[in-house]
Amino acid sequence: MQTANVQQEIAADLAKADLGQGVMFRLKGEDEERQKAGAFLMKAFGTAIFLIFAILLASSTGSRRCSCADRGRDVDLCVLLGLLIMGQSFGVVMTGIGVIANAGVIVNNNIVLIDTYDRLRREGVAAYDAIIQTCASARGRLCSRR
Repeated sequence: MQTANVQQEIAADLAKADLGQGVMFRLKGEDEERQKAGAFLMKAFGTAIFLIFAILLASSTGSRRCSCADRGRDVDLCVLLGLLIMGQSFGVVMTGIGVIANAGVIVNNNIVLIDTYDRLRREGVAAYDAIIQTCASARGRLCSRR
């Protein structure tokens, strides 16, 4: 059983208990540190997303390409949503760092795909064929990693 689950059970039991007039409780220690880490990671995640978008905008030729590459982070947010919907407990620090790192990887892969498509179009390949070739090259890169 994870610490967070035990703390939730204790907090629920204490909330039900009659501690007397004016007596309150507050969980300290690991719970307090977890809340601080969670607040820091939310700020870090927001800053990371902003910086990724700013770098993409500065380095790309248009905001449309930038927003296409940046859409990949939405997939990453679905990881957290899935954990919450499924009721899975997760460590704020480890999961938070993993989500931030994964957002960077996803956006980087999107940049490579968009760049490959743009290069093929500049070489005169038709749009549909450029999409197929871009997807095939991405599949080859993904399948060759072991």
